[in-house]
Amino acid sequence: MPDDEGNEGWHGKFHEEQFTPQPCERTDESGLTWTGLCLSAVLKREQFEGLRAEIEYLTVGRSNLLKVVYRLANKTGVYRRAISGLLSFCQPDGNHDNTALHTDGVQLKRAQVMSWVVGGTWSAATNPESGRTLVAVKGTPDAWMELSDWGQDGGHLFGFKRTLIPPQGHAEMVVYLALEGSLEGGQRYAALGK
Repeated sequence: MPDDEGNEGWHGKFHEEQFTPQPCERTDESGLTWTGLCLSAVLKREQFEGLRAEIEYLTVGRSNLLKVVYRLANKTGVYRRAISGLLSFCQPDGNHDNTALHTDGVQLKRAQVMSWVVGGTWSAATNPESGRTLVAVKGTPDAWMELSDWGQDGGHLFGFKRTLIPPQGHAEMVVYLALEGSLEGGQRYAALGK
């Protein structure tokens, strides 16, 4: 969320907010019923006043697919700018030492310096030894995915969306996450992307 000077600041600004959890069930436009945990908070920090954050962690049946819905509701009478973000700190098989990051036609190998690559519809973090892959797919057309190598702290997957939230309106971002046995298996989930 940008401040009054337009600075975006650092991610994770909601870590001081208090979210209320509850079980939930949602039916999507295809008629699939997703169930999981929904979190909500009326935001208290000064720059967030008048906003409500809702985060839904949903899955279908016994699948390996997690749908994350991140929604900001504007309860004020003025437009609000926001950058929604989902940061996935990845450790396929519990190890991030040599995680390879992938997106449309790009592979970012581990380095000892921080680096970012803006991706396309999907991004993936793979353990090259086992092949196990965490894939993230944007489910919102105007969102974007990023690969982020944090040097010694591993390679990670991020999804972002810039938005202008109308008065009494809301903005939403959807990201799908899945764990697969291989990069090729993970790439099949790109079909969920918008």
